[in-house]
Amino acid sequence: MGADDARTTPMLETVLERVNVIAEMLRKLAADVDKRFSSVEERLERIEIRLDRVESIALEARADARELRADLREFRQHLKEPA
Repeated sequence: MGADDARTTPMLETVLERVNVIAEMLRKLAADVDKRFSSVEERLERIEIRLDRVESIALEARADARELRADLREFRQHLKEPA
């Protein structure tokens, strides 16, 4: 058994070293993924703000168009009335 232990110990150490290397690589990868997702979230927040602004402008334009239509109807009505 002594000879088996002598061979097994270095193999176990090698396996543990490799596991530790892989674990460190996974930690770095996870940190990189977190960083990239944070960047994407920031971009999405800016896009959402811009979309809110566009929506606000579109609603204002719609209100202006309705007001113009009402003014046009009123103007046409005045044109039809006898003087």
